[in-house]
Amino acid sequence: MHDRGQPADVVTYNSLLDGMFKNQQPNEAFMLFNQMKECAIDPDIYTYNILIDGLCKGGRLIDAKEIFQDLSVKGYRPNVRTYNIMINGLCKEGLFEEALALLSKMKALVAYQML
Repeated sequence: MHDRGQPADVVTYNSLLDGMFKNQQPNEAFMLFNQMKECAIDPDIYTYNILIDGLCKGGRLIDAKEIFQDLSVKGYRPNVRTYNIMINGLCKEGLFEEALALLSKMKALVAYQML
């Protein structure tokens, strides 16, 4: 993208990543994600939501859970959308107890943030 004289930003990358996952191209999406970081474009929580959602929908829940768990280590705070994506992915895999536990965690964090 930089070669064409167009400055790329996180929104551009997010749009491309989303399209790649929707077209069932997860490997290409992760290559683009790595390129994004190499170009010193910092991902945002929306980028991670796209990755987690694409992985959940692609049947790669373990990978999605790993990224979700690493968010706080990387300095990101999952938002309600992030939690909803993970809860949905867990339910689709029949992991209802784990989904309920995550829902409880989300509710506690939301309540804490409102104080």
